[in-house]
Amino acid sequence: MHCFNHKSKNAVGVCKNCQKGLCHDCIEVIKDIYLSCKEDSCKANTVEECQITERTKKAYGIGKYESNKPPFVAILYAILGVYFILPPSIDLINSDFNIGDALSVAFGVVFIFVAAHFAFRKEKLHCP
Repeated sequence: MHCFNHKSKNAVGVCKNCQKGLCHDCIEVIKDIYLSCKEDSCKANTVEECQITERTKKAYGIGKYESNKPPFVAILYAILGVYFILPPSIDLINSDFNIGDALSVAFGVVFIFVAAHFAFRKEKLHCP
């Protein structure tokens, strides 16, 4: 593949935004891993995509943001599980348990299992 701007030079990479093959003179490296041509619109879009990727990694706790703490999603599902189980439990004590309460408990149990899955899963996403 040859450079889009210099037909006599070999391309060393492809712009992340416009997908043009680029030589050493035409390429710009952003955040040490993303390649972009020197057009302002391509650079701006590549920087924006890089920021989105970093925020996503941080939100899901992957890559350099990985930790041993349970993810926020697991905590949220556990709270929802307790929310769906606790009120029907009070009805059970008062002998006023009905089919709606049974469905609520079933949803609560599902939420607790989903929370446990997210909290204790062994496979992790490993991203740079």
